[in-house]
Amino acid sequence: MSLGPLAVMAPGRIGRLLIKNRLIRAATSETMATDQGEATDDLVRLYSDLALGGAGLIITGHIYVEPRGKYEPRQLGLDHDSRIAPLARVTEAVHRYDGLIFAELSHAGSQSLIRISCRWHRPSFPTLFSRASRPKCPMPTRRK
Repeated sequence: MSLGPLAVMAPGRIGRLLIKNRLIRAATSETMATDQGEATDDLVRLYSDLALGGAGLIITGHIYVEPRGKYEPRQLGLDHDSRIAPLARVTEAVHRYDGLIFAELSHAGSQSLIRISCRWHRPSFPTLFSRASRPKCPMPTRRK
């Protein structure tokens, strides 16, 4: 059964979750947080505008959960309880317009940024360990 050209405006479901329409804003990287990873007024306004514009579901940009897992400066963080209240303002702004919001929690792994002497660096195994001090990891052997 086809819903026609306005199918995108029909309610949808993800499991038991009912979404007012099928307009879903995919996760992006806004870099609009403070240097400490807290949501700013500008970020609250952005998410509010997305919900007001009709997005039924908004997926946040990736939110680091551990400082060493940060991907870029001004990325949202949820690594400390002090980040909860500012992020709750984002959620409240989306809910005000009957939108739903999912948080994309992440750790950037090898793409993380590490602050060394006031500069951001990407981790690099060879620069962290000299060849002589690298951990020796035996190759797995195949069982017969």
